[in-house]
Amino acid sequence: MVDSRDGNIVHAGKTVTGEEFAKRAEIFKPERFSAESWAQHALDAGMKYAVFTTRHHEGFCLFDSKVSDFTSAKTAAKRDFVAEYVVAIRNAGLKVGLYYSLLDWRFPAHWNGPEKDPDGWQTYVDYVHTQVRELCTNYGKIDILWFDGAWPYDPPSWKSEELISMAYDLQPDILINNRAAIAADFDTPENQITPTDRHWESCQVMHGSWYYDPEV
Repeated sequence: MVDSRDGNIVHAGKTVTGEEFAKRAEIFKPERFSAESWAQHALDAGMKYAVFTTRHHEGFCLFDSKVSDFTSAKTAAKRDFVAEYVVAIRNAGLKVGLYYSLLDWRFPAHWNGPEKDPDGWQTYVDYVHTQVRELCTNYGKIDILWFDGAWPYDPPSWKSEELISMAYDLQPDILINNRAAIAADFDTPENQITPTDRHWESCQVMHGSWYYDPEV
C-alpha cells in the first residue's frame, strides 16, 4: 500500500481515494475471523510469539480507541480484534506482540511536518502517544511492541524518549524495536537478512510488498 499527498491509496495495483478507502470500514466485517484458530496455527508452526497489526499507516485501528472513531470497534465489525487476539495468543502460551505505526496518512500534519504546522503536529503526536498508552494499558501483559512509520522525522519530533519511557513504565518486561526513531531493544532489518551486534529480527515479505494480493 502506497499513499501520496493527493490522498490516493494504491493497493494491489488499484487506486482509490482516501475517502473511498475510509468507506470500506463500513463493510469491513470479518465474521469468520478466529483468533483462536490463528493461535493454534502459530503453535503448530512452532512459533513462540506473534505480532498483530493494531493500526497501519492508513489509520484504521483494530482496537477500541477513545481518540479515534476510525476503528473496528466503532464501525461495521463492532469488534475489538486486538482484545480477541491478545486473549487467544496468551491462552495458547505464546508471547503477545503488538505492531503500531506512528504514521497516519489522514493527518495533514504528517505531511506538513512539525516546522510548518507545529500546532497540528502536537495534536498528532498527542494522538499517537495516547493510542500507545491505550495499547499498553487495556490488554494486560504485552511482551513486544513493534513500532513503524517514524520516517522522515527525528526522535524529538515524535517525543520518542517519552514514548518509549511510558511503554516501559506501563509494561516493565516489554521488548521494543528500533522503529520509534531510537534504538530501544532490538533491530528490525527489512527485506534483508542483516545480522547486527544486538538482538535482531528480520521482517520479510513473500511477494514484494506488505499487502494481501489474491493473485499471488
